[in-house]
Amino acid sequence: MAEPSRRYLAEHIYLPRYVREQGATKVLDAISNEDEVFFRPVWMQAGFRFTPQMFVVDNGDLHIGILSLPMPQESPEAYVFAAVGHAKQPQYLRCFLLEQGSGVAAEIMKMLGQAPPEDAGTPTVLGEWDGTTHRNHGAGPSFTGDFVADVSAFVTAVAKVCNARG
Repeated sequence: MAEPSRRYLAEHIYLPRYVREQGATKVLDAISNEDEVFFRPVWMQAGFRFTPQMFVVDNGDLHIGILSLPMPQESPEAYVFAAVGHAKQPQYLRCFLLEQGSGVAAEIMKMLGQAPPEDAGTPTVLGEWDGTTHRNHGAGPSFTGDFVADVSAFVTAVAKVCNARG
């Protein structure tokens, strides 16, 4: 089995760990202030430079901090990261990724002689890191390349998972 890519290590290992170490308040403040220097230790540990796009979206009591990620080259590298805090629970912190899916469904459709919808976008998985545990919340919203629309769909999916479990 191949070694994980530097992007994978940054997104799935270093970033969630760093976010947990810093805590929800510091992380969401850094994202809100678009403080790219705050996240530099993650990219340095992974061995590359990167400046993410950042913003916070409020969804009810949830504060969802969004970081763009380097474009994935292979599954399960990710497109976007979300750090989720809660207005009434200062210790609340969840970390989500919109991961590149394997495209298996599209390949199966092709084998069956069916054309996948052209506007379906790239299949994704909604993943969550809780300490060293990775949770797969199933199919995420497709990645279409329209950053605003893709992030909006990702935020909706993250809020749905958070609101379902509290």
